[in-house]
Amino acid sequence: MKKLYATTIFKQLFSIAAGLVLSFLIYSITFLGFKESIYTFTIFSILSFLFLYSKNQKKYERTITNIVFGILLFVITKLFYQLFLTYFTIPAWDFPGFYLFGKVGISGLPFYDPNSSFEIYNHLNLANHVAPGFVSEVVKVGFWYPPPSMFLFLPLGIFKLQTAYIIWQTMLAIFLVTSIILLVKYYTFKPPEGYNEKIFQLFLLSLILFFPSFLSSFEISQTVFIFLFFLVLLLKDLDNWKAGVFLALLIIIKPLAAIFALYFLIFKKWKIFTSFLVTGCIIIGVSILFFGFDSFLTFFKYPPTDRIPPEVFYESTIQSLSAVLLRLQLKYFGYVQFRSIKIIAYSVSFFILLMTIYCSFLISKKDSKLAFMIFVPMALIIYPNTLTSYTIILLPVILYIFNKNYFNNAVLNVLSIFFLYSICHYSFFLFNLILWILFVAGSMRNRYKLFPEINLPSKILQGLIKLHIVKV
Repeated sequence: MKKLYATTIFKQLFSIAAGLVLSFLIYSITFLGFKESIYTFTIFSILSFLFLYSKNQKKYERTITNIVFGILLFVITKLFYQLFLTYFTIPAWDFPGFYLFGKVGISGLPFYDPNSSFEIYNHLNLANHVAPGFVSEVVKVGFWYPPPSMFLFLPLGIFKLQTAYIIWQTMLAIFLVTSIILLVKYYTFKPPEGYNEKIFQLFLLSLILFFPSFLSSFEISQTVFIFLFFLVLLLKDLDNWKAGVFLALLIIIKPLAAIFALYFLIFKKWKIFTSFLVTGCIIIGVSILFFGFDSFLTFFKYPPTDRIPPEVFYESTIQSLSAVLLRLQLKYFGYVQFRSIKIIAYSVSFFILLMTIYCSFLISKKDSKLAFMIFVPMALIIYPNTLTSYTIILLPVILYIFNKNYFNNAVLNVLSIFFLYSICHYSFFLFNLILWILFVAGSMRNRYKLFPEINLPSKILQGLIKLHIVKV
């Protein structure tokens, strides 16, 4: 009996070790000059294959589970190593901007006045820690966000640059890990028929870890994982008054979340909308007590976004509709007319907004949570300052769609995710747009059903009959 137990343990450890060694060998090709995207593509392909192969494989379930666990153990170890490395170098974007905002805020100077930013910037000698465009895009603009958002960055002003950075990164790391745990917890539904629950759960974890640009926001110390954390909580309590509180907090972190309020308004979720308004009023009241009423007047009278240099939107890091249109006009016509692009962007954005509301109504007949989720890619498309690092915000949407198994076919579900991830590596805007189009097309296909059930064998058979290749 002891010998049998020892043999079983050895087999399990061997399978885990096999997954670890396989991952390391594939990753080692990056040392030869190959791009890391090849490693990502290969590992994710292997995990997808193992997940699909595991269907009805009762005999090899434990072995497959251990191999997948071994692969993900390497991936997670590599992830924590990458997180650890970020502590040694302060990025040129975006943390220096956050630190400057915090210092200006803690000094008591008017933070929407670029002169205040210049004064603190020169006093701190930040020139050696920032990118070349930092002065024109941050210092000359002043604080980018609404007054309540200053509470996020105010604590940074208490510390020296290096100390503030370590504290900030640690906080982001906590939100990153917590978000992963919550995503696995809340988005592990019943696996498709014939699939092992543990393998399915591990594959969901791989969908999170291999999500495009998963660490990009962390590497520049962006607030995206804080946003993701509260977005997951909002989705969990979507029909509870708490959703209104989470929405108000989301708007402080990223103003694009204000678009989500439309969902609660058009579906007459008055309890949630009221909690959102009450929370918002409390936050605004506290902000006025701390920063004064003039800060709000200045923000609306002289919006800091009006001082952002137009050249910023030529950069590929901005993946909004208006920025993409600007770059296309510059590429194909050799010039830029901001007025015409603004008119086109506003018109298209209004159309997208109306379509989103209509399709949300259609989807709500089938799934209220999914009816909210269509607003996420829509917001990222029309929000002018959407960055590539915002990609991670779409994780709950991808996981929910995959879990619901709307294609009624595991292979198609995996291939669709694989396709979307590949597109995202090429263009985040295109990824957003295709995801939004999938929502729209799915809701229109059958007015009350998001995706039709697809039976590939029967479809192929019908085609063969029509071509007279098969007789009946």
